[in-house]
Amino acid sequence: QRDLPLEKALGMYSLLTVGDGLVSQIPALLFSTATGVIVTRAAGQTNLGVDILTSLTNYPRPLFIGAVLLFALATVPGLPTVPFVLLGALLMLLGYWVYREGKVQEAAGVDRGPGDRPLPPGGPGEGGPPPGAPTSPEDVMRLLTVDPMEAEIGYAIIPLVDPAQGGDMLDRIGTIRKQMAVDLGLIVPPIRIRDNIQIKPTEYVLRVKGAETGRGELLPDHYLAMNTGSAEEELVGVPAVEPAFGLPAVWISPEMRDRAEGLGYTVVDAPSVLATHLSEVIKKYGADLITRQEVQKLTDMVKEAAPAVVEEMMAALSLGEIQKVLQNLVKEQVPIRDLVSIFEALADYGKVSRSVDFLTERVRESLARLITLRVQDEEGAITVATLSPNWEQRVKDAMEGDLVSGWQFNMDPAHVQRMMGAVAKAAEDMSMKGLLPVLLVHPDVRLIMRRILEGSLPSLFVLSYNEISQGAQLKSVGMVE
Repeated sequence: QRDLPLEKALGMYSLLTVGDGLVSQIPALLFSTATGVIVTRAAGQTNLGVDILTSLTNYPRPLFIGAVLLFALATVPGLPTVPFVLLGALLMLLGYWVYREGKVQEAAGVDRGPGDRPLPPGGPGEGGPPPGAPTSPEDVMRLLTVDPMEAEIGYAIIPLVDPAQGGDMLDRIGTIRKQMAVDLGLIVPPIRIRDNIQIKPTEYVLRVKGAETGRGELLPDHYLAMNTGSAEEELVGVPAVEPAFGLPAVWISPEMRDRAEGLGYTVVDAPSVLATHLSEVIKKYGADLITRQEVQKLTDMVKEAAPAVVEEMMAALSLGEIQKVLQNLVKEQVPIRDLVSIFEALADYGKVSRSVDFLTERVRESLARLITLRVQDEEGAITVATLSPNWEQRVKDAMEGDLVSGWQFNMDPAHVQRMMGAVAKAAEDMSMKGLLPVLLVHPDVRLIMRRILEGSLPSLFVLSYNEISQGAQLKSVGMVE
């Protein structure tokens, strides 16, 4: 027809056939899509834009499929190549971003689940519920769930957490959880990590059960140089404060690391700063992670090896009382790995009193060897400051009642402040000498002294004479007068 060569006729009519098919099918596809959107949105509570954005950013697979289809359309003769390639590349990048966000939160010790994206500001009357918010009563119940531990990070810190970008933070978190189990016997639950655009790009926030417990800033491509008192001169860099211990510090470039170490600075990288801060938060708030459910798991575990001990203990005490004793031990950094010994002490003294304070003191005495090992130096000696008999007698006189039946403490606030100041000075002197601050007191006043000092001196170990194992070598640096 039309005297066209065979090759030209095939090319022309093939192109016309494909074009006619696309022209006739695309309107039908759009009509079907619109109908499906209208039907599925009948029960929706948010606007169309929010629903589409949520659907696109929840899962990477549809984005990758769309990108492949656009690349395929770019190869169809007659269709514009550049726009389809650009759109395909855009979808591919968006899909990779969604995929990366998912991988950032998938590792040992890191939990990722529904609702792990930060919610935009606003509430009722300000744009409706957040994207992807549950609408059914069953789904709404999930919003009441609080993660035991979570870390919110700015987008500049994501490379430290993303294994695809060389980040090893997830491995460090796994190591921290194992170390806590070995050192304290504390089972740290999975830690949820999420990015949060509402904080600074270089900032992070640590939370325990939804409450903020720590905050800091990291410069990923820098090192933090801390002056522990031996530095010879100041360094040029970005001034900062080490978040875990509050030490003055400065962020320096990698090229200055060797020079800073030569001047006496302690130099660490950004992931180490975050890992150290996380470890200290777990030590400080680890008691809050010991729930009744966790205690039930521990008792079930011990019951397999020592059923008689568990049965005798449970006959005398409730699960809540056992939980509070374990929490008291962890608060003072007493390891709870030896659960059999702890449960045996509870079984023995639970028949005498169900007072948590009384039980805690008796359990501590049964763990004297562990406590002694925790405060010994490399030579096996324990360096302590002792409380004067005068102060011990004043504390005893101010105590009404006892640990078995309940007690109250009534001392003149001025005397309390004077005693706290004297203890604080002794603890500071020990720390300046590189010694672990330990205060040794009479067993009758140990708990009271700990309660008085735990707010101002959280790192001070308050021990009684009954908590020092036989044969331990004691060195006294002085008496608190």
